[in-house]
Amino acid sequence: MKPFCIAAAILAATPVAALDRCLIGQWSADIDDLATLLSNSGMPGTATALGGSATLEVYDDGRMATDINDLALEVAVEGIPPTQMTMAGFNEGTIEADDGAFLIVIDSFSMVSEAIVLGERMTIPLDETTAPLGSALGDYTCSADEVLFEADSGDDGVVRMPRRWTRIADG
Repeated sequence: MKPFCIAAAILAATPVAALDRCLIGQWSADIDDLATLLSNSGMPGTATALGGSATLEVYDDGRMATDINDLALEVAVEGIPPTQMTMAGFNEGTIEADDGAFLIVIDSFSMVSEAIVLGERMTIPLDETTAPLGSALGDYTCSADEVLFEADSGDDGVVRMPRRWTRIADG
C-alpha cells in the first residue's frame, strides 16, 4: 500500500489529531490557479478560466467541504477550435493541518463536467481520483486573509489542490 493511501486510511478511521485554527472558515480559490491546475492534470490542452467559483469550508471539528459552482473554462487544444467546458459539484472529507503540513481525505464526492466539442455536448466523467479538489497532502501557509497550499502530486503525478485561496468568511 502506498504511503498516501496508508495515511488516508488511518486518517479516515480516526478523529482529526490537529487543526490549525487559522484554516477554520470559508475560502475562495483563485480560479486562474484552478485552471492552471486542470491544465497540468493530464487534460489535453490549456484551460483558461472564464467564470464561476470554487470554495473551501473548514469546520472546527476537522471536517471540510469544497464546492465548485458553475466553473466555466475554455480549453485550447492544438488543431481544433477552443472548447467550452463547465464543472460543478462538491466533495466532503476531513482535514488535518498543523505546523505547516496538511492532509485532506475526501470521503464524499459528487462532481460533473460537460464540454461542447465540435458542436457536440458531452459529459466528462469525474471521480475522486480525476477531479480537482480531491484528497491531497503537502505544505501550507495561512494568514488572516490567505492560505497557500503546496500540495504534493498524487500517485499519478497530478496535484489536486489549487494553491491560492482567499478568506471570504471566518469560521
